[in-house]
Amino acid sequence: MKFDLVIFDLDGVLVDSTVAITNTFNQVLKKAGVSANNDRIAEMIGMPLDMMFERYLPGKGEDCSRMYREIYGMVCVEGSKLYNGVVETLEYLKSPVLAVATTKYSKEAEILLKGMAIRKYFKFVLGADDVQKPKPNPEVINKMLELTGSSRNKTSFVGDTTYDILAGKAAGITTIAVTYGFQSKDVLAAAKPDFLIDSLPE
Repeated sequence: MKFDLVIFDLDGVLVDSTVAITNTFNQVLKKAGVSANNDRIAEMIGMPLDMMFERYLPGKGEDCSRMYREIYGMVCVEGSKLYNGVVETLEYLKSPVLAVATTKYSKEAEILLKGMAIRKYFKFVLGADDVQKPKPNPEVINKMLELTGSSRNKTSFVGDTTYDILAGKAAGITTIAVTYGFQSKDVLAAAKPDFLIDSLPE
């Protein structure tokens, strides 16, 4: 199977940003007098940020997200690392167009990709601020298809959450779920991705 376009989610697929995200999230919660277990926060990664905060501070998701972004941009590189095999895989995939579609804002994604020294591999990067409806809505994938001119049957999406898989399925493209990210293999399998892999080189 050959693809003209391979779209990657960012957190949980290319970059392990658990420390940066959970620490920043808790910093914001503590300012409101609330705290959360880091494991519980990690389980939500991949959801829209506003939605994550609404679970702890109803009605304050937007304000908390704004505060989060002010902090996160300064610490995201220091608190993140590439997963094993990422650079090797990106080097191998030189013929198709590579892109990133994330629930991060595009500015944050750009900072992280450049900090991890992998921005050069991607032609396009789209974030939550580039669309009206975030994943699992397929809008970000449809927009990527418009930008690249790729056909749906020649496009794949690599993600680590059911939000990614559902978005890919709704867009009518091939879905690939990685099991080393933020959701368990059983949860991902239930979403019925086309492929389930345990490492990016696989």
